[in-house]
Amino acid sequence: MLPLRLVIDTNVVISAAIRPAGLQRTVLTLALTKPARLYVSRAILEEYRDVLARPELRIRKRPRQQLL
Repeated sequence: MLPLRLVIDTNVVISAAIRPAGLQRTVLTLALTKPARLYVSRAILEEYRDVLARPELRIRKRPRQQLL
C-alpha cells in the first residue's frame, strides 16, 4: 500500500491549535501516523511558525511548540 502524501494548510494547523478537540486536530494527527506522510518545506514551516506566533491568536508557547 502506498503512503498517503499530505501537505497541511496553515489554516488547518492554526485551527488545530485553537480547538484541540476539533476535526482539524484529528486531521493533523492522522497526517503524522502511518501510512500517511506529512510533507513540509522550510517555507511552509516558517509560515506555520509566523502565524502561530501572532499575538491576536493567543496561542500559548507550549501548544505552538507541540504543533511544530
